[in-house]
Amino acid sequence: MAVKFFFALGACSLFLASLLGEGPSITPALALRPWTALLCLLAAVVFGWPERLAPFRDRLGIWLFDSGNIRFYGGLWLLAAALYSTAALGIYGGVPHLDDSVAALWQARVFASGRICLPLPENPEFFWVFGVLGANDNLGHQVGLYPPGWSALMLPGALMGIAWISTPLLGGALVIAIARVAAELYGERTGRIAGMLALSSPIVSGLSATMLSHVPTALFLTLALLAVLRLTASGRLRHGAASGAAWSAAFLCRPLTALVVGCVLALWPLAHMRAALRAWKAILLALLFAGAGAGTLAAWQEITTGAASVPGHSIGMGRRGRFGFVRLDWAREHTPEAGLRFTLNRMTTMNTQLAGWPVPALALAILPFLLGTGRWREAWLLAPWLALLGVYAAFWYWEECYPARYTFCGAPPLIVLAARGLASAEEVLCARGPRRRAVARCALIAGMLFAVCAALPQNYAYAGTLLKDVELTLPRVIKACGLHNAIVFISAKGRLPTDGDEFNDFYASGFIMNNLDISGDLIFARDLKERNLKLMAAHPGRRFYRYVYFRDSAKAELFELASAPGGLVQTPVSIPPP
Repeated sequence: MAVKFFFALGACSLFLASLLGEGPSITPALALRPWTALLCLLAAVVFGWPERLAPFRDRLGIWLFDSGNIRFYGGLWLLAAALYSTAALGIYGGVPHLDDSVAALWQARVFASGRICLPLPENPEFFWVFGVLGANDNLGHQVGLYPPGWSALMLPGALMGIAWISTPLLGGALVIAIARVAAELYGERTGRIAGMLALSSPIVSGLSATMLSHVPTALFLTLALLAVLRLTASGRLRHGAASGAAWSAAFLCRPLTALVVGCVLALWPLAHMRAALRAWKAILLALLFAGAGAGTLAAWQEITTGAASVPGHSIGMGRRGRFGFVRLDWAREHTPEAGLRFTLNRMTTMNTQLAGWPVPALALAILPFLLGTGRWREAWLLAPWLALLGVYAAFWYWEECYPARYTFCGAPPLIVLAARGLASAEEVLCARGPRRRAVARCALIAGMLFAVCAALPQNYAYAGTLLKDVELTLPRVIKACGLHNAIVFISAKGRLPTDGDEFNDFYASGFIMNNLDISGDLIFARDLKERNLKLMAAHPGRRFYRYVYFRDSAKAELFELASAPGGLVQTPVSIPPP
């Protein structure tokens, strides 16, 4: 009894802390789409309560919970991949939306060309972008700032010209992996509830539409978790190989995240020492595969930065890549107060983004502890997220584009816990009579309907505002004006006066449209004002344009440039309406 109370008290304390962050703790869809919420509730009651509809509910229940695994999970993956692919095209136009993913896609294209690095272009000052190391970093070549894992995963898509589809496909696989972990721990019914929760999770669906590395990292860490469970239970060598290989793949995408979560995963065999000793060969194989991943990253860094122990991140970010409560530069300092604020805000964000239900999501995740079924195993499932919260509290950057994405790799076990909590609550209510069984059924239907019909559309509408480093007007203007054999200088206006127009000129929008050797029919360069004359002189016979994007209105202006005795002369070019 005392143990149950201890776990319940800890879970309640965690939940209360998650309510202290800035912003709402319930999905904004509840306030912004109240009629949708009401309709979902009515539909749940109409379908879930009357006994005369029991035959229809039984048929649906058979398909959801008793159909074959291939049929159910195959359908779930197809549905998830289709949903995420539609969002990737409909919201982001099939292009990256942050410099991070621009750099990852660029590196995938380099891999597709059969190379690891590229030589520096002529006049490199016109072609630098954050995330690609080069002349500004005192290197004699160009290479991506980040580890190679995510770019390597995008390689097949890059070869086919559809790199954007990589994350949706892996996001669908993540949904299945979450379901299989839940099934491994708690049975098939809980596994399928977890799969449906993951499918409708706003944060899973949102990140699966981007080209960021969080989804593949979460997928491989979830697969590693599943393999660790099976390794300890069976001792088979294939599970040892799978756990080590999956962790290595995650490590080559996001090393720090994989290291933190990997330490938590290692607690499972340590807690089951007898089983682990019997499976020592499989564990040794897992460690060998994990070591291979670490060795691959060291070799990558030796080739790209010149030192096996120096990651590109430390070169490209400099002092801004440091962890800890330190002074970053003359204007910025990361303090414990800021770290605590970021942590509480990430917890609150997870409340709104994890499940998409009209309740704080962590209330679902702590249900096993409140119902008395939560023990050390459930605490272990909480631990990856808590560990990531602690580590990233020491990092100065607040991820304004998809807040809490740094802790996303701890979300899959939280979804497993939420599924376990819902299944346990259903069992408790079903044991207390038919009316309470109907209440449990209606609550489950209403929550799922609300997540799909209200939370997901609202989240995708919000995601449309997150094009932070890339804008979609440039390709339309280029096509509408019929530009060819030209150099287009990219600039932007409308940033806050304190930051200046150079702070984010959206050059990434043009950079990703260049071919790798910067020799195509159209070349996109940074607008360096009068220094543009230098690049113009190096490309005689081309036409030259200045493209100006206005951030506040999402509109653009185009000017044709020519050199004159007094410097540059620009002539407005009419842009046809869309």
